[in-house]
Order: sequence, then C-alpha cells, then structure tokens
Amino acid sequence: MTRLMKKTDNDFLASKLALRRFMLDRFHADGDIRVFDCCQGDGVVWSELRKDFDLQKYWGVDVKKRRGRLKVDSKRVVAQPGLNCNVVDIDTYGMPWDHWLNLFPNITEPTTVFLTIGLITMGGGSALSKTIRNFMQFPKDWPLSPVFTPEIVTQSVQRFLALTNDRGFKVVEAYESDKGRSARYIGCRIDVAT
Repeated sequence: MTRLMKKTDNDFLASKLALRRFMLDRFHADGDIRVFDCCQGDGVVWSELRKDFDLQKYWGVDVKKRRGRLKVDSKRVVAQPGLNCNVVDIDTYGMPWDHWLNLFPNITEPTTVFLTIGLITMGGGSALSKTIRNFMQFPKDWPLSPVFTPEIVTQSVQRFLALTNDRGFKVVEAYESDKGRSARYIGCRIDVAT
C-alpha cells in the first residue's frame, strides 16, 4: 500500500526556523524587519518567529483562499514597485524562480530573501518549470529524462543566484539549512551592486 505524503507548511519547520533566525540575527539586528510572506499558508513560520523578533511590518498572502487573508498570486505583488519590505519569504511548493525574477526590479534597499526550492527526484516529483526550461535554454519540445532533472535543478539554483549580478544586484551572502526530504531552504542577502 502506498502512503500519500501531504504537503504541509510544517514540514521541516525546525530547519526553516533556524535559517530565518540566523539571517534575521545577522542582517536585522537593528530591529528593522519588514516582511512580505509570499506563501503564507497557515502562517506557522512567522507566528513562531514573532515570539523571538519584533516585526515592524508583516504582510502575508497566499493563492489559497482563507478567511481573513488576501487571496492573491504573490508573483504579481513582488513585480510591483513600492513593496516597502526588507525581508521576502518565498516558500512555494515548487520553484521560486518566477518570484525571484519579478522581485529584482523592485529592490531598493538591502533585502533578505528566503527561498524554498522543491526538489525533483528520479522517482517522480514535479516536472521542470517553464521558467527553468527557458532559463537553461532547453527547447520547448525537447524531452528531458527524469534521470537528469535533479542535476538540472541543482545547476539552476546556482545560475539563478548568480543572475543577480546581471540585473544590478548581488548576493552578498547565501546560506542553506539542512535539506528536507523534498526541498532545499536557502537564505540570501541581496544588495544593490555598486
């Protein structure tokens, strides 16, 4: 009998929290913490962090409807100027790269970005996103064997992080917490390149 795994906001919560605490202590010790949470879910992660950090501003959205929360595609929100945040949490169930690319034109100050990268395994998992296929310059009709997809995802992470230099930004520091079974958790500090 096959047991279905349910995606939850609480998977590997300790790793997610440890990474966020480390980055907030390192880059926001002055207390200036203004968060945009792209994929709020049940709000577990930032509810826990509020116990240790005084957030000046918090705005969480999600594509899933829930009472008391704005249902919105956060990829569109980060693409708009005037977000006025210095922490962006992109904890999708897949790849964060559409958010990542949309965010750059609107960064006006040093910003901490948390990325959850869903892993693709040989045994199944998500297909490569259109964004990754385009960015890695794979033809649309080119079939990709599942054997290669985990390595393609790893290379795409490195290339997307390096892309900031081409867009007038730079990743000052990047850290990765312990991997989950099906995701990688990365924290990046982005600054405007001089």
